[in-house]
Amino acid sequence: MAKKITYLLGAGASALTMPTVAKFREAIFELERDLDKRNIVNEMLMKAPEITDTNGAASLVVKLSLLNKELINFSSIDTFARYIYFTQPKELTTLKALINFCFTYWHFQKGLDKRYDGLFSLLVLDNNGKPNLPGNVKFLTWNYDLQLESSIARYIGKKNLGQLEQVIPIFPCVDRNKTVKSDEFSVFKLNGSAQAFWNQTGNVFKNDLPFEFFNHDLTKEEQNRFNYLTRIVVQDYIENVKTSKGVSYISYSWENNENNQATRQGAKNLCVDTEVLVVIGYSFPLINRAIDEELLRSMKRLHKVYVQSPKETMEAVTERMKSVIDIDLNNPSNRIQIAQVRGSDEFCVPDEIFVK
Repeated sequence: MAKKITYLLGAGASALTMPTVAKFREAIFELERDLDKRNIVNEMLMKAPEITDTNGAASLVVKLSLLNKELINFSSIDTFARYIYFTQPKELTTLKALINFCFTYWHFQKGLDKRYDGLFSLLVLDNNGKPNLPGNVKFLTWNYDLQLESSIARYIGKKNLGQLEQVIPIFPCVDRNKTVKSDEFSVFKLNGSAQAFWNQTGNVFKNDLPFEFFNHDLTKEEQNRFNYLTRIVVQDYIENVKTSKGVSYISYSWENNENNQATRQGAKNLCVDTEVLVVIGYSFPLINRAIDEELLRSMKRLHKVYVQSPKETMEAVTERMKSVIDIDLNNPSNRIQIAQVRGSDEFCVPDEIFVK
């Protein structure tokens, strides 16, 4: 029987295209300049004069600039969000809308981290010429981005999140009560997701924006297409701020609404029989500690952990991971092995994936 394998992804798993914590401010600044260069916001203002500085597209640019300045004094965007939650709770919705805009824009602009492609080229199974995802593999990710989903979608012929969710359980899910079988491939986004929204009744819905990329020299037609998609995302920001469409489903470990609970409980239920854990680009920050402990300590059959991290952070990440799982490697009765994977050109694919 195939080993039960769970991947746990952090920001470093998308670092070739999406900003890590250390580079988030720089990425915000570059985004501001890019919007100005493309003149997208000014075009929207001219076409829709009812949009004002306080509730529309112009506000987006102002908010990006303010966020850039605010982050100087915070360790991460997550800790800044927690600060906003306590001091300016009404602004949390705007911050989430802003984050949704950023990650959606970067998705179009920067394309795919090709390491995901390398991973799924191996994971996708051949079922008489048709692609099939391995039921013994699960993904837990703290990332808002759509790198994982869009990489999967390419191999199974789906064009957007809506189509993908019809064939793969991706939580937070449109159907909050959706059940997943233990032998079914599934994805759990522990911090929510870009291009996902929820309304006051707690229902989740997802954009049908296509998985398209413009990370190359663009023709005039492609440039027009990129600008068109960007205008849709700006409009989403406006609707989010007004909360007439729904609130961006960006979430945090310290938020405890019903959808978060459903995602975490589903992850815990499905990963309880994990035998091999693969940690990629994740530093186990303290702000996520309670959820990490709940999930990893529930893996009672765990016997091997692969940790893939840059050389300079490997030892610190490994020690944090051991603390979260609560293992003592000096104890001869300990049954969990730790394998450090230092290369970063490709994602770790454990030998156990190929063992039946």
